[in-house]
Amino acid sequence: MKIINLRLYYSHYQQDKLVEVSEEVFDVLCQSVREMRNHERRKRYHRAFYSLDAFDWTENYALEHSPSPEQLVMLAEERAERDRLASALREALAHATPTQARRICAYYMGG
Repeated sequence: MKIINLRLYYSHYQQDKLVEVSEEVFDVLCQSVREMRNHERRKRYHRAFYSLDAFDWTENYALEHSPSPEQLVMLAEERAERDRLASALREALAHATPTQARRICAYYMGG
């Protein structure tokens, strides 16, 4: 049996309160204190000093600016398709007369 001071674990105790607990309870309390300290250390290391619930826009900002893996694949496919179409357009414009190429560029790219 171990003796612990509850004031160290619970902040609402104003005075020392010594209690005898079993080994298992002592181990669980030590583990929880260790996890809390590790969490605080990680928070400080990553400079995460705010909660996502702090403001209405915080969670949306975090969600909008971190695309999912599926979105990354979709963006890569769209970029590849756009590059393929651009190369096809260059090839098609190479076979057109200069006047036709100028007019096509002015109409589609210039608005």
